Amino acid sequence: MLASAEVLQSVYLETDLDGKRFAQLFWNRTFQFPSRNLTIGPYGTRVVDVVFSRLNITSGGIEENWRYGATRKTIVATSTRAASWPWTGGAPPLDHPPCGYRGELCSATTRAFAAEVPAVVAAMALTALVCSICCYLK
Repeated sequence: MLASAEVLQSVYLETDLDGKRFAQLFWNRTFQFPSRNLTIGPYGTRVVDVVFSRLNITSGGIEENWRYGATRKTIVATSTRAASWPWTGGAPPLDHPPCGYRGELCSATTRAFAAEVPAVVAAMALTALVCSICCYLK
């Protein structure tokens, strides 16, 4: 709404303003709002900064740690706690699963073992259920 008002204020004397021209007036423009800036790209796409937040264990609140500036293509640490990862021993978490997304990073025996574990657990649960029913009926 504020962006529309700003565009209309800049062209209020134009008499041949149609919908296409009005939409194009938003392109390649940055609007400054109290909360943050809004940038519209060359084809009407919204270019926004991305804020990465995480839990502050000591305060119990969510706080901003990094901000990715989409127009500048830079990431900035906005907190002194941005580089600490308490749940992984101080190192950032992996950017992929240990065996890869399709299991391509693990050997065939590891993949076979990973498939056998749920089958064994299911068989044990079924056995416990059958035993429970038998004990209940007797």
